[in-house]
Amino acid sequence: LGPIYDELMGIIKDTKLADWVITPGRVPFAEVSKYYSLIDIAPFPRKPLPVTEMVSPMKPLEALAMEKAVVVSNVGALDEMIEDGKTGLVFQKGNIRDLADKLELLIKDGKLRSLLGTNGRRHIVNERNWKNVSHLMSNSLSDLDSKRITSDD
Repeated sequence: LGPIYDELMGIIKDTKLADWVITPGRVPFAEVSKYYSLIDIAPFPRKPLPVTEMVSPMKPLEALAMEKAVVVSNVGALDEMIEDGKTGLVFQKGNIRDLADKLELLIKDGKLRSLLGTNGRRHIVNERNWKNVSHLMSNSLSDLDSKRITSDD
């Protein structure tokens, strides 16, 4: 389940949060929507590491599609998928206080939570669809091919 799972479970037990915390482990894709139906806010606090700056995870996109208020750290791979204050909230990577402030804001402000969820879903439906993605990929491949042809001349 991960390198700190046992430590996390110990903290949950010691702080008497066992009745409040669900640690489901890996979830089959067909059941993902059931789990997202249980939450209102989906935080993604990725650490500032080279891999997290470059690799875009799918989970924030799934949460946006499920109309959840998304909070992401400003690592490159996440920052590019969220428009801060419109489709989600962005906090300073590695800054736990900033993350806590953003979560507190969303917990207290149901209208903002709802607005971010609605805007996030709209963004996914309108921008992250197969038509747009395939068009972007086609253009990118054409650009690469034209550069290759130019450099071969």
